[in-house]
Amino acid sequence: MPTRIIAHRGAPALAPENTLAAFKRALEFPVDGLELDVHLSADARPVVIHDRLLDRTTSGRGPVDRLDLGELQSLDAGTHFSDDFRQERIPLLAQVLDLVDGELEVQIELKGLAPGLAEAVLDELEGRGLQDRAVITSFAHTILRDVHDLTTDYRLGALFSPAQKFSADPELGADEMTGLARAARASIVLAHHTSIDTATADAITRRNFEVGVWTVDEPDDLLRMFRVGISRLTTNVPDRALALRTQLKAP
Repeated sequence: MPTRIIAHRGAPALAPENTLAAFKRALEFPVDGLELDVHLSADARPVVIHDRLLDRTTSGRGPVDRLDLGELQSLDAGTHFSDDFRQERIPLLAQVLDLVDGELEVQIELKGLAPGLAEAVLDELEGRGLQDRAVITSFAHTILRDVHDLTTDYRLGALFSPAQKFSADPELGADEMTGLARAARASIVLAHHTSIDTATADAITRRNFEVGVWTVDEPDDLLRMFRVGISRLTTNVPDRALALRTQLKAP
């Protein structure tokens, strides 16, 4: 099966990341899924933004979880990218999920350890029929265990930082990553692409885990990951990734 191409924060090279404009732009291409990040507002509403601090991507300052939804959605989340996106706002998780249809996968990364985050995200997923297509991910493996304790309806992906050093031996490295993923109740290992080669990916797969990587943008890296045969990758440049995947399949 071809590697699934997941648009990381939408299409952030073409529109401001994690905004409805970015996700809609990504969906202009035949991507296999969307990836997004979720924090809680002060009034416990799940909103889509990467950083806990508002400073980098909005007109606001300070932590996301210090403002309620109304205050957050009054902020400008587009001008940092271009004046053309001045009207973009921080979206609700529900607004992004409304864009997901067909066979599209959605990767929802839970950010931080805000009390109630897992419950709030699961409440938004309830009744949407996404059990086969939603993957809940986090670097904070404790929150994945929280999700598992609440429901087993969704696949879980354990994210690993490139700062985490695993054995260079493929079998030992696979043991280390799958051991941590198993402890997190995850069935998908989501490693930085520099941590994965063919031997390591094969060893992880033999241990009955799926293998995904993040965030792959450069042509050589994309081609290498396609040849390794991982299940999915996230990319900031879905148009480039799709073109290279097609090129690789061409006779």
